[in-house]
Amino acid sequence: MLYEAQASFLHPLSVVEPSDDPEVLLFNAFALGEEMVVAALSPERPDANFRVVRILFETGLPTSHIQEMFAETRSGNKQALLRLIEYVADALVDESDAREIETAN
Repeated sequence: MLYEAQASFLHPLSVVEPSDDPEVLLFNAFALGEEMVVAALSPERPDANFRVVRILFETGLPTSHIQEMFAETRSGNKQALLRLIEYVADALVDESDAREIETAN
C-alpha cells in the first residue's frame, strides 16, 4: 500500500529553519503536511486520519471530495496524494496567518 512506501515530495524541506519568510513557512507547511497525510493513510493511526480529515473539512471541502481523494490515494494515485498534501499545507499556512493576526491585535 502507498502509506508503506511513503512517497516523499518535499521531505528535505523539513530541515529548513523556521523564519518570518512566507516562502520558508510554505516549505515547512508542505513538509509537515506530507508527514501528516502519510500518517493519516496508515490504518494504525486513526488519530492522524481524523486530524487530517478535520483539517480538510474545516477548509470547506465537501466530505465526498475528501473521501474520494483518500480512496484515490490509497489506490496509488500520486496526484491525489499531492492534492491532499497541498490542501493540508494551505490550511496550516492559513492557520499560521490567523495566529499572527490575533497576536498583532
